[in-house]
Amino acid sequence: MSRSILPLLLVISFLLTACRPPDGGSATTTGAAGVEVEFELLGEATIDTVPVRIEIRDQGDPVANAKVELIGDMTHAGMVPVVTTPEMTDPGVYLANDFRFTMAGDWFLTANIELPDGRTATAYQSLSVSR
Repeated sequence: MSRSILPLLLVISFLLTACRPPDGGSATTTGAAGVEVEFELLGEATIDTVPVRIEIRDQGDPVANAKVELIGDMTHAGMVPVVTTPEMTDPGVYLANDFRFTMAGDWFLTANIELPDGRTATAYQSLSVSR
């Protein structure tokens, strides 16, 4: 292999790895121990505005008054992420009515959460969006 191509291949490999979402079809949560997060699309995963419901529990109890940021991104580089701030509709339930999938393909949702006591958690969900 040519020496001029090897650095390019290494960079491409790094970018593909960095853009890849966490494995698994269910939500993966990191950060504060005992925090569980569930994502639910309130409609089909298509190029459109699709409300996203996020349920947050700490040790099984609903978490009210958390600060939540929802980010949608694709598994490949070069796309501007979709960012919104879900509103609490019930204790532990947060709704992003304005979330919009902008392209078809493999996406992942990230919820950055700050609990009322200052602890933080991040949850990931991968999904596929159709036309």
